[in-house]
Amino acid sequence: MKDRELSPARQFRSGYRELLLLAKSELVPSQFSEYLEWVKEQTTSQLSELASEPIGYDELSGLITATPTSLEIELEWITARIRVEHDKIKAFRLIVGEVETL
Repeated sequence: MKDRELSPARQFRSGYRELLLLAKSELVPSQFSEYLEWVKEQTTSQLSELASEPIGYDELSGLITATPTSLEIELEWITARIRVEHDKIKAFRLIVGEVETL
């Protein structure tokens, strides 16, 4: 894998994951939603082409180290992430419902 050059999309996604892990450990829970909304706005407006880039299994590999956080912080973080992506999740669930009725 070291010999293979990483695509710009994969480089971004890798850095993005690391940034989110850092934010989770550095921000206080009351800042989670505001930060995630800002990141979503930035990536949507400036990197719209990223959504069309396929995500491969190789992006699931690798060791990511993060500062350990409490279960309470983990739950608040994931709750904030779900809230920010509510519309996307809702649209996905609608499509799933349509597919299941086929």
